[in-house]
Amino acid sequence: MHLFVQRSTHDIDESTCEACLLICRWTIRTFTYWNDKGVPHLSFMEYMRTAYDIFTKPLYEVVQRNYERHGRVYGTYQGFVPTLVVGDPNLLRDICVRDFKSFADRSVSLN
Repeated sequence: MHLFVQRSTHDIDESTCEACLLICRWTIRTFTYWNDKGVPHLSFMEYMRTAYDIFTKPLYEVVQRNYERHGRVYGTYQGFVPTLVVGDPNLLRDICVRDFKSFADRSVSLN
């Protein structure tokens, strides 16, 4: 009986470690999306700070701070979904009008 309990505990510990490793790998893969594309982006810690600030500060302050730090076009995340923030009106016009066929199935968030 003692051997069974010891083995079960070992299996649970091993499964827990594997689950943690998979979660870490998935998180790293998700939050390096913009880095892999060569786009200026919020780091994981900046993203977490922004997520907190959205609930504690006016939204325009949060967006303006990110705009000043990262420029007119930068990558961020909505939850775990990579999101491109475009602050350049001319580029936004090109995306929404001229290149609409390439971006038609994308959501547009206006803040």
